Order: sequence, then C-alpha cells, then structure tokens
Amino acid sequence: MKHFKKFHICVLAALLWACDGFLDPKPDQGLLVPKTLDDVQLLLDNNVVFNRQALLPTISSDEFWTTSDAYQNMTIPEQGSYLWKEDIFQGSSTWDWDYAYRQVFYANI
Repeated sequence: MKHFKKFHICVLAALLWACDGFLDPKPDQGLLVPKTLDDVQLLLDNNVVFNRQALLPTISSDEFWTTSDAYQNMTIPEQGSYLWKEDIFQGSSTWDWDYAYRQVFYANI
C-alpha cells in the first residue's frame, strides 16, 4: 500500500509538472474583444446565434410525441434522441449542442 501511494504521488507530480506552461500562450485578443458600444450591440443583435436553441433535449423529453410518418422524416440524431438510443448520433453529426456554447461564448465576450 505504501508503494501504491508513492506511485500516485509521483504520477500526480509528473502530470502537474508536464502541464507547466500549457496555458501560458495567449490568443490574439484583438480578434475577440469589442472596442466600442456598437461592436457589443452587433454581437447581441446576432439573430443567427441568439435565436436558436438545442432541439435534441426537447425531442428526448416526455413532453414530445410524434407520428410514425413524422418520425421517418427526422434526422438520425433526432430519431436516436427520440428513442433514447445509447448512441443517438449513430455516426452522423449535428450542431445541436453547439448552439448553447456559442451563445455563452458571445455573451462572455
């Protein structure tokens, strides 16, 4: 047990030491920071970003039901979400989860 604890401490120390400097490089903040009040207003008026919401959580809730015909017209992630499949994406991709993160990103700017 004594060797096991020493091993964990050594691994933790190596991981922390290896990460030194990883977050030091800063991105070009000039590309991200609005300079004027008009710049901020343009960010907040971006309807493409702020007037969207994720659809998959609604489809997977118990507040939603559909007919067989409508189910056949759903995308693969929508069908997987509706049926609560283990892999709702089944190899396909969707931007559904990106919407919320993009809104937070714009709001944080």
